[in-house]
Amino acid sequence: MEKKKILIVEDDQYTRDFYEELLAQEGYEIITAANGKEGQNIAMQQNPDLILLDIILPDVDGITIFQNLKAKNITIPVIFLTNAGDTSNLLQAVEGKAADFLIKSNVQPEALLKRIKEVLNLS
Repeated sequence: MEKKKILIVEDDQYTRDFYEELLAQEGYEIITAANGKEGQNIAMQQNPDLILLDIILPDVDGITIFQNLKAKNITIPVIFLTNAGDTSNLLQAVEGKAADFLIKSNVQPEALLKRIKEVLNLS
């Protein structure tokens, strides 16, 4: 079976490295981006199977990236990562088209892995 490719777009180095190591240990092919523009370009060029997308990024926010990809008919599933407590704006912005969103400070590694498998239809 071909490895599933996951793009991690996260500006915090520690968090990005943590997700990268966790997912690589599970056998996923990992691509990372430290900012929104880089993440959007990688998504369009490499067509990953899933994007873990931080909402608050230094250049372009995650919601804008999501909307830009949708405008180009790129339908890669997205799991938003946020530390923002109020997710109502997020839900409105993505109109139910994102796979999910997770509060970074609350999510356990096992729960993240389970959700990724569900989104990729591996469970």
